[in-house]
Amino acid sequence: MITAQTPVYLLVPNESNERVLHPGRVLDLPEQNAVLIGFERAIAPPVGSDVNLFFENRGKFLQQSGTIVAANASEAAADIVQSIVFRCVGEPVSADSRGSFRVNVAELDMTARVENDRKCRVVDVSPEGLGLIAKKSHRLGTAVRVTLAFEDQQLEGMARVQTVRPMPDGSFRCGLLVPSTEDQMRSSLRKITALAQRRQLRALRLSA
Repeated sequence: MITAQTPVYLLVPNESNERVLHPGRVLDLPEQNAVLIGFERAIAPPVGSDVNLFFENRGKFLQQSGTIVAANASEAAADIVQSIVFRCVGEPVSADSRGSFRVNVAELDMTARVENDRKCRVVDVSPEGLGLIAKKSHRLGTAVRVTLAFEDQQLEGMARVQTVRPMPDGSFRCGLLVPSTEDQMRSSLRKITALAQRRQLRALRLSA
């Protein structure tokens, strides 16, 4: 699934034990289950570290477990500062945790702000995240600040960009996942999802 020049994101804890996604790209596949990855800045993960690699394949955001078996300064390309050899362990699995039901809210005139991108139309919500149409593209795997108000519920905080799909009109359909550690945001999402369902049920009763 991983091929040369594939954009990838290496998850490495920093000194504060926060999980940070470092963007890189695949330079080569030197042997079976081994991936040579280049980075534009040094991340200095120690050899022997067990880390996770994230990448997109056919519209899905996947996670591959593995170990760093080598880390060297690289001169493979002008923009590459460091390279590592990542050895895959097992098969990649889906990194999209929005496994619960989603409520289509395209008709509810719900909007959100993503960073400085205002009035992004929200198309679906779930207890774990939301899908929306953004005017700007957001890099896959990065954390973005989201603000959303619906009825009496306010949601504000960081979410991870899970999917990005260009639309014919030049906009971008983005899927955002709120981390499970964000209890307040998850709680607001559950309430917003329930409110959206009730709004839709009332509309159905009135149209019957």
